[in-house]
Amino acid sequence: MLCNSAIPANSSQSKASVHDFCSEVWDTCQTVSIVNSPFSPSLQGQGGGLPGNTNATKLNELWQSKNDFCKAFGGASNNQSVCFEGEPVALHKNETISPPHGLCLEKIGNGSYLNMVAHPDGSSRAFFSSQMGKVWLATIPEEGSGGKLELDESSPFVDLTDQVYFDTQFGMMGMSFHPNFANNGRFFASFNCNKDKWSGCNGICSCNSNVNCDPSKIGTSNGAQPCQYQTVIAEYTANGTGSLPSSVRISTAYI
Repeated sequence: MLCNSAIPANSSQSKASVHDFCSEVWDTCQTVSIVNSPFSPSLQGQGGGLPGNTNATKLNELWQSKNDFCKAFGGASNNQSVCFEGEPVALHKNETISPPHGLCLEKIGNGSYLNMVAHPDGSSRAFFSSQMGKVWLATIPEEGSGGKLELDESSPFVDLTDQVYFDTQFGMMGMSFHPNFANNGRFFASFNCNKDKWSGCNGICSCNSNVNCDPSKIGTSNGAQPCQYQTVIAEYTANGTGSLPSSVRISTAYI
């Protein structure tokens, strides 16, 4: 709004509102044509202007008097709003923001997990995975309750360790669950795999016929055959979504 000193005596006001900027705007601009005027009565949602005059571009065409205009657009600064006096505006310029005194952390478990994904059903449960390829379904305690993470590492939700190639820099990388997982059991896992250990470890080798390269003519590297290790995103369907262990069947493996 425009700073206006013509306000009730009991209203809170800043020093800026002592200057009647709203009257100054009217006196200076009342006969000036303003394209797409922001001072239109229809935009303000208040009466006082000339009804039906949609082509009006001047303040004295849009409003019958300075009093009507400043009643709609004038005001003083208070805790809810800031009035404009024609100068650069600095909101809460006198307020000093104090930094927080510290950060409060709440420990809810002892395990070391690679990923955490919330259960799509919106409950307080979440899936946790390890680099080795095990996935657990756990219940997260309510904040501030002092409870512990309800996770039994001896009973994983699914165990993909026979498909995941685990080493210092290899293993399970990520997982994602279908929004309708509670009904269809579909989820996705991204991990490294070993062609010699898992038949589903398929991928396009960087050395192939498309680039006139024959993998069989490439020597081994630290005992590994060319393209022996792959990175895949595999789609699975679990036979259950509860806390009991589930078996899974792979639907598709993507490169």
